[in-house]
Amino acid sequence: MLAARLYGPRKLIVEEIEKPVINDNEILLKIKSAAICGTDVRMFQNGSGNISETNPRVLGHEFGGTIEEVGKNVEFYQKGMEIAVAPNMGCGICDKCVRGNGHMCDAYTAFGINIDGAFAEYVKIPEKAIRQGNLMVTPAGMKAEEVAINEPLSCAYNGALQCRILRSAKRSNPTSSPITGTTLPDLYRKRPAGTVWMSASRPALRRTCSASRWSSWRKAAGSISLAGFRNRVKMCRSIQI
Repeated sequence: MLAARLYGPRKLIVEEIEKPVINDNEILLKIKSAAICGTDVRMFQNGSGNISETNPRVLGHEFGGTIEEVGKNVEFYQKGMEIAVAPNMGCGICDKCVRGNGHMCDAYTAFGINIDGAFAEYVKIPEKAIRQGNLMVTPAGMKAEEVAINEPLSCAYNGALQCRILRSAKRSNPTSSPITGTTLPDLYRKRPAGTVWMSASRPALRRTCSASRWSSWRKAAGSISLAGFRNRVKMCRSIQI
């Protein structure tokens, strides 16, 4: 199968590799869509400590697809199911995982980070991901690209919930990053905020944020303020939640 493997900083090669072989407790997923995250870009630019010429990595952790094969011990999931995947897994049994902080697990695993990801035709879903509930059957009619965007949308939604933005905030402080900049406006339409602060340290980015393509922010909030890096501390102190 074809896959995009990172061998080091700025060395990403699309090449033929062996199709993954699953055991009785795993699933083989045929990729239908995979999005590029800022983490993928940083890994491409800077490399990663566990990636080298002798230990390349297939990138990609925002993805979905169709189940191609199912191990005989796997329950519920069947060939042909359309699946969205949560990419991060803890061990599931340590104190951090039991407390719900699997992302802090010492044995943390993530597709495209320390196991092969979705920039390929197929990806192997390990038993741990199945057991911990990382696979979600997608609704009928959901577009492939929407399935891939489910992961970054979840990040923005979780952040909004953690900051209570969706419930009672009068002011909010998202950055102008692709994730928050394209997903939070839709969330704010559900529970409009009085003022939306956007932090953009580069002048060119601030100009982009002010352009008409960001009109969705104006529909979601009563007013908008753009702030540079030096204003962020002052801006954060002004937030009232």
